[in-house]
Amino acid sequence: MNLTKLSVVCGLAALAFGCASTDPVAVTAPDPILNPLGVPEVAPEDAESLLPADFAAERTAIEGRAFAMPANYDLGGADRVVLGTDPDACVTTSAGPVEETAVLNNAIRAELERLTASSIREISLDNTGLCTHVLEWKADLAKAQEGYTCNVNVALYDVSAKTAVSKEAFTAKVTVPAAANGVPVQALRRLGTQVALKIADVAIGTLPFSGQVLSCEDLDLLVMEGGTLQGIYEGQQMLVYAVIDGAALPLAYADAKPGTTRTNLTPWKLNEEDPLAKTVIDAIDDDPETFAKYGLRAIAVGEPLSPLQRRRLAQ
Repeated sequence: MNLTKLSVVCGLAALAFGCASTDPVAVTAPDPILNPLGVPEVAPEDAESLLPADFAAERTAIEGRAFAMPANYDLGGADRVVLGTDPDACVTTSAGPVEETAVLNNAIRAELERLTASSIREISLDNTGLCTHVLEWKADLAKAQEGYTCNVNVALYDVSAKTAVSKEAFTAKVTVPAAANGVPVQALRRLGTQVALKIADVAIGTLPFSGQVLSCEDLDLLVMEGGTLQGIYEGQQMLVYAVIDGAALPLAYADAKPGTTRTNLTPWKLNEEDPLAKTVIDAIDDDPETFAKYGLRAIAVGEPLSPLQRRRLAQ
């Protein structure tokens, strides 16, 4: 049995967010976890989005929230999540023609590979390497009156604990024109895209990207590790927090602007109503170099998928 490593999707379970500067922390050799394929590094200020970021819309989704860590947050439990898949447990089945099943299966895998921004790599189950979590799914394709439905069961396992951290089931549908003849390849590919995006949504939502702050000029601009290769998108909402005596202390909500493996964060709402948080905020504001003393980090709290991915999922 092999594990297929998807260096996508999840980033660090407690993603490090750093205070950003216009001259981000220099990146030397590619990080074996953040950039296992050695993809050319792109600084956040040089990154370009497929669509202009709608920061206002992303902020609206969380602006009414109290400052609190996500329910699935685990301090130090999975600082760097590397998600893999077990190909023997990622299957597509159907009572229909083999050709239809093959098209759907290939579409799911191709979309997941594209989402990871890297090619799929196999690792032995006896030596999981950097893999910390395993993603499994079963997709069952069925012909419907006006097209196809696909019932999917997804499970996410912690490699070290050998326990399931998430299990979810969902159904995706696609309509096929009545006049269509033969195998409706395009429709099945659209269905495969929907399934893959939902699988990614489950995985990223369960293991939100998080990491360490690398540099800080002031609380108006931070730089964190992790970027587009870990699934961070422009405008994604992040919660910047300090670690005080082993406990997480939320400090601010921030907009993300990612490069390849580094992300600039721009805080837009500070947790100044909490006395301890305000003390830390004021201390960093007075002397930005103290950010390391407070162990600044950040974790994704907004939508797991980018606006473009969410539009594709809704199609």
